[in-house]
Amino acid sequence: MQAGSTYRCGEYVSPKGLAGLSYGDSDAKQGFRQIYSGKYMSRTGLKAVHPETQTRMRRAAASAQKTAARSAAAKQAAKTAGVTAKKGFNTIGRSFLGGFKWLLPFSLPMVAILLVVMILMGALISVISPLGFFFSDNEADNNYSINNIINRVNQSWYDELVEQREHFESMGYRVNVLYNTGVGDGVERVDNWKDVLTLYIVRNTVKEQSMMQLDETDESGIKELFFDMNPINISIRVEEVEEEGETEEVQYADISVSNLRYVQVLSDYPLNSFQNDMIDFLMRPDMNTTWAELGLNFSNGMDLNIDVDSIVQNLPAGSLGSKIVQAAFSRLGDPYSMELRGQGNYVDCSYFTQWAYAKAGISIPGTAAEQAQCCVNAGKTIDGNSLQVGDLIFWSYPNNPRVAGRFMDIGHVAIYVKNGMMIEAAPSAGCVIYREVNFQGIPVMYARPNVK
Repeated sequence: MQAGSTYRCGEYVSPKGLAGLSYGDSDAKQGFRQIYSGKYMSRTGLKAVHPETQTRMRRAAASAQKTAARSAAAKQAAKTAGVTAKKGFNTIGRSFLGGFKWLLPFSLPMVAILLVVMILMGALISVISPLGFFFSDNEADNNYSINNIINRVNQSWYDELVEQREHFESMGYRVNVLYNTGVGDGVERVDNWKDVLTLYIVRNTVKEQSMMQLDETDESGIKELFFDMNPINISIRVEEVEEEGETEEVQYADISVSNLRYVQVLSDYPLNSFQNDMIDFLMRPDMNTTWAELGLNFSNGMDLNIDVDSIVQNLPAGSLGSKIVQAAFSRLGDPYSMELRGQGNYVDCSYFTQWAYAKAGISIPGTAAEQAQCCVNAGKTIDGNSLQVGDLIFWSYPNNPRVAGRFMDIGHVAIYVKNGMMIEAAPSAGCVIYREVNFQGIPVMYARPNVK
């Protein structure tokens, strides 16, 4: 969106949306272009699997089965990961076999052999490479389970934040802690643990190992990466403040917190082409279910098993509000980032609503406060008891310096679906999420820009 652009709230534009809002839905990578020891499949065929590799494959699969059997939770995680890997593998297989249809009438034994090889390769994908992480022991009594590591690293990071705040307060500064979310849904920090763990796993899993068993060294590496991706910066300023009729100089210490996505740190943590393919796969929204099997819910407050098709099919037929909501659901699970909004599949709350409305041919401004002010000026606010599909819901944060001076101190916006549910780009979840409206607290305003 170009700076200086002006809008008329509810103005109709082309169904393709506003300039700069085009969203190229790049197809998710189906399967992996490279696998163990440089062997790969492509549309031109399957390279021969060396006997030694076959032996390693059998040993790796046997090792995976033994480790996965340690607990019911590990078994379920293994099953889910295998199914996910199989989806990508099957897509490659369909492409591969499609090129050999002419062989079917002549050499069924050859096809059978190829199928066996492909099944073995699929098993390999499940247990070797970063997907081996999903077989890792994540039981509560394991000191180096992922959840235990996350809890300790989180505590260490918050301890550092508190220490910095108390240090400057003891020196007489007025301290503001500013989270780089544009306030969002009132969350303290954007949850980027999925990025942190995935980047660490992809960079540190050895192809030859069948499992990724975490230890003290891994915890140290994960902590270092987490601190690098959630930097704490401090700036000092002096302002003249009028209090009780007198003006005095006040010293402020602004503690700014950034929560970075993995793409923002690749210059310090580079990936090769194989690792890039792997991280693209593991960061896909549909992988959240697999993460959840390990007790790692990266979709805070959302049921991962919601039936999106049923929700969309039961929307009012033909309404603009339904078009808005349908477009919004196409972004479910897309990652949140205020800095990267509009790049790739990254969104923040207001870009998300602007994009969804543009898909229905309606122009609204680019920030939550501007969208609210536009609706007020155009007389398109509504009562909260009159909410319909596609309406906008706004929240205000009057005590947060991030939104000081903005219209009504508004810092977050979501799209109403129906039955008390909304869809939003939420910092607290780190992605586009579907959940109850009252999850956020009491909204300050409701509006319907889609009314002509």
